[in-house]
Amino acid sequence: MFPDIDAKKMILEKNYKIMVERISAWRSTKQVVVLVSGDPCFFSYTKMLTKDIGRESCLIIPGISSMQLAFAAIGECWDDACFMSLHGRDTEYAELVKKVREQGKVGILTDHKNTPAIIARRLLENGIRERRMFVCENLSLPDERVHEADLVSALNIKTNGLVVVIITKK
Repeated sequence: MFPDIDAKKMILEKNYKIMVERISAWRSTKQVVVLVSGDPCFFSYTKMLTKDIGRESCLIIPGISSMQLAFAAIGECWDDACFMSLHGRDTEYAELVKKVREQGKVGILTDHKNTPAIIARRLLENGIRERRMFVCENLSLPDERVHEADLVSALNIKTNGLVVVIITKK
């Protein structure tokens, strides 16, 4: 990532503690930038970094929120929605089912394992049927796509990129 920038680069995987130690050591003599995908302060590393390094040491520069883009793409307000992330998580389906049952709108950050089709299947397996699914893919990019489907039809939606799913009541 960013091959033209002459800087020491460290990819964050399962090495979070090592990364924090290095940032702490480097920042006394160097400028340190942490670049993460997604929305800062919304299901991101910001919470851990500000806790471990100190909020006063962090300048957070956000872009446009993926949720903001997704709700705008489907023409829905989002001040009455609830949110969750399935990105990088394996065991959140009970929470997903609960939120979809109880809420009118649920915005969901997804990943390559927790696809719209799998989300639809989990909801259907738990008896949830009367919902619409909006699949917002590659938002703000030239190949942006927005699908709208009932949950049964959503079982056949294939995605290839960055996806936000919004579930609403019919």
